[in-house]
Amino acid sequence: MFQHEPFDSITPLAQVMHKLPVRIMMALPDYVTRNPGAPIFELTGIISTVLRGTDWAGAQRVFQANYWAPDWSDARLAALPRPEHNEPPAPNIVGRIDEFPQFTTRAFAITHFTGLLASSDHLDLGAGRVLPVDELADALSTLQTRLFILQVLPSESFPRARDLAAMLVRRGTPAVLVIQTDNQADLNEFFLQMYFNLAHDLPLVEMVGYTNINALNSIQAYLATCANAAEILNLREYRAALRTRLLSNLDTLRRLQAELRPIYDDLTERGRHTTEDIDDIFGQTDQSLSAAADEVGYALNDLERIPERWDHETEGIIPLSQVEQQTQMAEAQANDLAARSRALQRRAEDELPGGFGTSTRGSAARPAPAEPPRETDEISPPRQRPGHAGAIPDSTPREEAPPEPEPQSDWLGDVWGEVPLPAMPLPGEAPTAAIGSPDEAGEA
Repeated sequence: MFQHEPFDSITPLAQVMHKLPVRIMMALPDYVTRNPGAPIFELTGIISTVLRGTDWAGAQRVFQANYWAPDWSDARLAALPRPEHNEPPAPNIVGRIDEFPQFTTRAFAITHFTGLLASSDHLDLGAGRVLPVDELADALSTLQTRLFILQVLPSESFPRARDLAAMLVRRGTPAVLVIQTDNQADLNEFFLQMYFNLAHDLPLVEMVGYTNINALNSIQAYLATCANAAEILNLREYRAALRTRLLSNLDTLRRLQAELRPIYDDLTERGRHTTEDIDDIFGQTDQSLSAAADEVGYALNDLERIPERWDHETEGIIPLSQVEQQTQMAEAQANDLAARSRALQRRAEDELPGGFGTSTRGSAARPAPAEPPRETDEISPPRQRPGHAGAIPDSTPREEAPPEPEPQSDWLGDVWGEVPLPAMPLPGEAPTAAIGSPDEAGEA
């Protein structure tokens, strides 16, 4: 039997985007784990079955299992079943939680407590500890729990557990599911269907209600929800956020290409490569930018196709976790390539003083060091120091430099040239006049 009761209360958590991975906390007091007859939901087995077709590492990118089970050893946690993966026991397949409730910065979208109530408004945590409903509500808020599952043992009063659920929802807990059964097989079947629905992004009430629960005769289920909690576990906003991140990465990569290409072209045209590998460096960076942009495009295509694949039995939200990976890789690549681009721009500025391409280093380009006038066939000669006789302003067409003055009798050359030397006489010729004699120089 399943009953849903909506309340008028509002949860602020509905304004916080839900995203992958979905972290789940299983809270099992010692009086539960020591009781061989207590029905305990096998979370790892359900995850393994729902997400078959992917390895356990991939499954953990969708659902992450964490346990507060003070009576269980690490070896017991490592031996939790994963039937579809057929993998031997291994450490760290689930996270261990030392205290419940755990006040932490980590969010647990689903918190699943199995046990008893100490009173109408207290949970029994075992070892003489109880948890009042107000403290429980605060803890669930701190943990950002979107769905609190209260699985009460068969000896517990179901109506009393239902009343505690209503107290929590009135205090702002988004949704509380109370469930009771003494049948382990029915319990596993119910949660298998519920997590399958969650993996296919169904709204909350459908996620719980579309579980063939009426055929599971041993189960009683009650769902209390805030007025704005219908999509509290849906990933629509998360998909939109991934798309925004990918488009931002694509814009960054294209901008980097647009900045680097003119610099490289400028270096090539001027023929001023001072290092042999600069061609290769620019070429490799440009290719890396293009390849990264292509990868972002593939991720965007995968993201757009995800709504068409929700109903695929073996996929569910697995492709969404893969797009998350692609997005993280794209962001890392964009950051790395941006750093490489900045380094190349600095290098080009050092090798081509006086301006190049579309440098983004801010201030005006440094003037080039002065060079002596020289004849050249270059189309675009290097810019010279402002004010020099042969300077060519950036904003004006090229003009011919004015002719240099005729040397006077006592002229010994300007700052750019050496004192002229006489030509050596050929064999049989008389030597020329001495340097600096105007009359003899004129006769020559």
